[in-house]
Amino acid sequence: MSISEAQLNANRANAQSSGGPTSAEGKAKSSMNALKTGLTGQTVLLPTEDAAVYQTFLASLFTQWAPATDEENRLTQTIADTEWRLARIAPLEAGIFAVGHLEQPDWFFSETDKQKREFLMNAKIQLLYEKPLKNLALQERRLRNQHKTDSETLKQLQQERTEKQKHAEQAAIDERKAVFHRAVKIFDNCQKLRKDFDPPAFGFEFSFAEYRHYWDLQNAHYKLTEEYLDFHQVIADHRKAQIEPRA
Repeated sequence: MSISEAQLNANRANAQSSGGPTSAEGKAKSSMNALKTGLTGQTVLLPTEDAAVYQTFLASLFTQWAPATDEENRLTQTIADTEWRLARIAPLEAGIFAVGHLEQPDWFFSETDKQKREFLMNAKIQLLYEKPLKNLALQERRLRNQHKTDSETLKQLQQERTEKQKHAEQAAIDERKAVFHRAVKIFDNCQKLRKDFDPPAFGFEFSFAEYRHYWDLQNAHYKLTEEYLDFHQVIADHRKAQIEPRA
């Protein structure tokens, strides 16, 4: 994302034919007025940037954040675009100094000390291009603040979604346990009253045969492990085995 010498030559040619400033400093400032930073517009990619590189970068950000809702997707896209624009600032700043050196190569020509001359050149460029450099700093602060706000918002949304998902999963587990314990209670009462236990008659979505199948497996399993099997999972596996053809 650097400024090419051909682009600089074109800028100089346009400045000379525009009837604008004629002094060295005036021309230099004028050339900076047309600098397109691409930091504030809606278009993320500049014509000189590689769309494939941007897509790879975008994919990495989506992998990193793993958005799961429309709002999370929108924020992830915004964060990626902001980071892309932030990465553009340092080359732009370096480009401004490169323009200064190329536009006015004769500044401080009489200074023989190369290091001192470089220092003076950069100081002169800093003063001459103070407005665009300050604008870059301003845009960087704005983008970093936006990035911070969007990142914090996205983290909060994902945390809330995770907590909500955990609560939903726990509620489902509690409900499954409640169904099982209610079935056991009703079966025991039926046994005491010497009545048949018909699960569908009590609103259960399993048959007595399936209920007995669970306990046959559970009793055998408990003798070996002293652990309880998942009632609903055993029923689901039993039904699947009944549907699938045997090899």
